[in-house]
Amino acid sequence: MVERAPDRGLTVRGGLAVVSYDDEVAAASGPPLTAVRTQRRRLGSQAAETVLARMADPTKRPTHCLELWPTLAVRASCGGEERASSSSDG
Repeated sequence: MVERAPDRGLTVRGGLAVVSYDDEVAAASGPPLTAVRTQRRRLGSQAAETVLARMADPTKRPTHCLELWPTLAVRASCGGEERASSSSDG
């Protein structure tokens, strides 16, 4: 989409704001994209706990509510200046 925007007369920052969910790809994009930054370690830990619980009792399927607390890395793609919300998880 970012690559095709100029074909439509749009510029990222000017007429088009872009937000990504994958921060690793977004940071390397041109221009760098604003992105939702997930807490990968927390997500991985929760996934592992769920798998281990299911292995311990395959018949038990409890409902899960996970809070993963993503942060937002604001970059040039939405017209903002580069600033990243702090995160203790990389």
